[in-house]
Amino acid sequence: MGQDWDPEHYSRFADERDRPFVELLARVPDTAPARVVDLGCGPGRGVLAMARRWPHAEISGVDASPAMVQAARAAGASAEVGDLRAWASVDRPVVDLLVTTATLQWVPGHLEMLPALLRRVRPGGALAMSVPGNFGEPSHTLRREIAARPDYARHLAGVAEPAAHDPVDYLAVLAATPTPSSPGCPPPVPGPPWRPCPRTCARGSSRSSPPPCARPTPGPPWGWCCPSGGCSRWPAADDRSVARGPQEVPAPHTVSSMPARVRSTNLASPKPEPGGKPYATGIDKRPVPSIEVFAPGPSYGDGPGVVADHVGDEQHHGGAHKAVYAYAREELDHWERELSRGLSDGTFGENLTTEGIDLEALLVNQRIRVGDDVVLEVSVARTPCSTFAGHLGERGWLRRFTERGRCGVYLRVVAPGTVRAGDAVEVLEPPDHDVDMRVAFAAAMGDDEAAARVVAAGCLPRMYHDRLAARLRARG
Repeated sequence: MGQDWDPEHYSRFADERDRPFVELLARVPDTAPARVVDLGCGPGRGVLAMARRWPHAEISGVDASPAMVQAARAAGASAEVGDLRAWASVDRPVVDLLVTTATLQWVPGHLEMLPALLRRVRPGGALAMSVPGNFGEPSHTLRREIAARPDYARHLAGVAEPAAHDPVDYLAVLAATPTPSSPGCPPPVPGPPWRPCPRTCARGSSRSSPPPCARPTPGPPWGWCCPSGGCSRWPAADDRSVARGPQEVPAPHTVSSMPARVRSTNLASPKPEPGGKPYATGIDKRPVPSIEVFAPGPSYGDGPGVVADHVGDEQHHGGAHKAVYAYAREELDHWERELSRGLSDGTFGENLTTEGIDLEALLVNQRIRVGDDVVLEVSVARTPCSTFAGHLGERGWLRRFTERGRCGVYLRVVAPGTVRAGDAVEVLEPPDHDVDMRVAFAAAMGDDEAAARVVAAGCLPRMYHDRLAARLRARG
């Protein structure tokens, strides 16, 4: 990687470049690492993001570009100039977490370098890596065509070309690398890139305890068992990511054992409404490093409570009572099993993907503190709509989601500010009633017994309260 980079030009697309890093970091077990290294740290945004998540850890970056390292240091990150191949080959202290995102494609022979990288990770630690695999896309093919023209070719001789391998090749090398905790695994069975394995490692083997190493079995929801006893949450073929290390996933109706936190913050990626309605929907959200939350006006149509988010259906969304939407990663994991497909953070339209907190057990009007300054208040239940069904594209989705009874929570913004991925969530004092979000959701979806409890508690905003009261009167 002898070429240098322009940090200012590189950072013009910082949000887009950050997304793969944020998604990869969200897959890393929250094990309080003591020493973390980011290989290919660029201008240091990833180093700083990890420092916010693990403030007591020693976190540093390595990059071959002096200009990038200078920019990282100017931003407050610890970084050093270094070649990744040299870093991997030198005997040095092991780390708890080794991260590399969108870097290895620039390193010739990087597949053969992976065992050396893995040996730099202590037993029980994690190697988290992501390599883009989109080099056949039009943007890349056009770039290569233009670069081959005579007027350009003479200036570009010797410039490095990015390259990546098939995900199964990466997995085979990692799985076959002996570690201090394992003699290694047999190579994976040939076949297409394996999909996520949300609950099982190999056919029928529970993830509640470390399973033996085993070959992947064709067909969802099985996956590849890693030497550490964890499981590669294997995404789609064009996102060639590995988060290596133990990853306990909670059983249904439970939350993870880690402290309550925001796993990811998500903003809308607007797209046409799937039912053909004349507006773009914001239900498809993508992880970003942080979001700014505030209290919008009181009514639908007053917009979201998240800066730069998007509301399409202004007759039913937006306003103070639906300022921010939160959904649990544990529930996304449940639906991954049920639907036999991967569901990334933000897929259900949530601004906050949480871990370690039972959102539906929160009482209506109960407050939570997020990070140091932001305070949010549980407001109303999400009622699934046709846009949600069209977005998921699953048969009988509205019925299935309703029967599950876990809708996430809409939140008001009491104290505005910045919410970051990794922020702690603290549940504050409960209000003086016992109506939780499960009851509120059941009431909204037609359960009269639940509706009577909600109306008696008088805990909902006036419009929602009056609607339930009128329904109960009409039914006698």
